[in-house]
Amino acid sequence: MGSNENHTPLAPLPTNRNPQPTMGNHQLVIFTQLLRIAMNIQHIDELLIWLGHTFVQRLELEAIQFWTQQAYSNGQTSVELRAVVCRNPSLPQQIVINSHVAEIAECTLNERHGVMPQATEAVFSPLAAQLLTHNHLNFWSSYFLNNQSLIPPMNNDATSEQIPTPVNMLIALFTAQNPVPRLIPTLGNIMEQTITLARKRNLLYPAELHPASIQLPSPPPKRNTPSLMELVPLKTPENEESNGNAAHTSSTISNRQARRLYLAVDGHRSLSDLSTLTQLNTGALSQALRTLLIQGHIQLREPGGQAVASAHVLAAL
Repeated sequence: MGSNENHTPLAPLPTNRNPQPTMGNHQLVIFTQLLRIAMNIQHIDELLIWLGHTFVQRLELEAIQFWTQQAYSNGQTSVELRAVVCRNPSLPQQIVINSHVAEIAECTLNERHGVMPQATEAVFSPLAAQLLTHNHLNFWSSYFLNNQSLIPPMNNDATSEQIPTPVNMLIALFTAQNPVPRLIPTLGNIMEQTITLARKRNLLYPAELHPASIQLPSPPPKRNTPSLMELVPLKTPENEESNGNAAHTSSTISNRQARRLYLAVDGHRSLSDLSTLTQLNTGALSQALRTLLIQGHIQLREPGGQAVASAHVLAAL
C-alpha cells in the first residue's frame, strides 16, 4: 500500500497502557466469555474474529477491523487486515475493505497512535465517506496496540517470506453515532488483557525469540468439510457443570430465538435438524447461532466428532 502524501494527521488518541475498566460490566462479561472459549482457539486470527463479533454485539459498533504490521525475511514490512466484522452481514465488503480505508489505516498504524472519534467525512475521501455514511458508518476511531510479543503470519503461512512480527495493531471502529468517551478505553483494556491471554495460550510467540528461528507449523492438509447445516452443536461443559441444567442456563440468554435454539441442543441433532425442530428460518438461526457461539454457550462438532473452531463458523455467518 502506498503512502498518502496529502494525508492530514488525525487527532491522536493518547496512548494508555492501562485503560481503566469502564462501560458497566462489558469488560468483565467479554473477558469471562473469552476465558471460556480460549481453549478451543488454535490461531490468533480466530481469536480476533471472535473478538470482532463480540465487540460489535456488545459495544454497539457497526464494523471493526484489526490491522497489523507484517515483517518479511528480506527486511520489508507491509500492513495487513487480519480480521473484519460488520454488524450487518449483508453489507458489501467493498464498503469497508477498499484502498481509501486501507490507506488511512496504514498511515495511522505507521504513526503509532490511536484516533479519537471523528466523522467519516473528516477522515476519508468524499467518495469513500459517501459510501460509508450511506450505510450508517458515520464515525471512525481507532486504538493502537503495541506489544513486543510476536504475532504469527496469517494462517501460519509457512510457504511465504512472512515471519512472526512484534504486535503493532490498529483496531479501527465504525459507529453510527458518536461513541461515548468510555468506548475506546474499555476496548483498549480488553485488548491488553487479550494479548496477555494469547501469550499464555501460545497464540503469540515470546519476544525474546528471533523471528527467523521460529518454525511455523505447516498448514493442515485440505480435506472435505461438512456444510454448516451438517454441524452438530453441543452445550459447553462449563454451562452444564456450573448451572446443572439447560433450563437454568437458558434463563440467562436474553435473545428469545437463541434461547429456543439452546434448549433444543442435545449433542446429536445437526443444525439442519434443529432448524426444522425450532422452526427458525435461515436468518433467525444464523443470529441465534452467532449469539450462542459468542457467549460461549455451545461448541460445534462435525458429524464424525471433529471439533470446529467457533471463529471459523462466525466468519461464515
